[in-house]
Amino acid sequence: MRRSFFPYLAVGFLLLLCGVAAAHPAASIEATLQPDGKLQVVVSHTVNDPLKHYINRIVISSDGKVIAEERFNQQTDKTGLVVEITAAGLSKGQTVQIETDCNIFGSLKKTFTL
Repeated sequence: MRRSFFPYLAVGFLLLLCGVAAAHPAASIEATLQPDGKLQVVVSHTVNDPLKHYINRIVISSDGKVIAEERFNQQTDKTGLVVEITAAGLSKGQTVQIETDCNIFGSLKKTFTL
């Protein structure tokens, strides 16, 4: 008797989609230039387990050049990530682009004038 593999394939595909559906990019990014010259970045990314699903990278660029990049292996808490990043040469009025990546799926990019 020959069995069809289609039901097994369909179930496997649905399980894969469930994992990707649970993953998502950051909901928002906020950035503030601190008096000491560091850039405080607040990333909203609500998850159930910040050790397994988290923002794993933040890239700051200006005029098409990367000026800082930070990698992470967990979030601050279940609501997101708050970090202060040292990026050389930041000044008030400067325009920067900040991109965040989820370790599972998705990214968000936003432009700020400091």
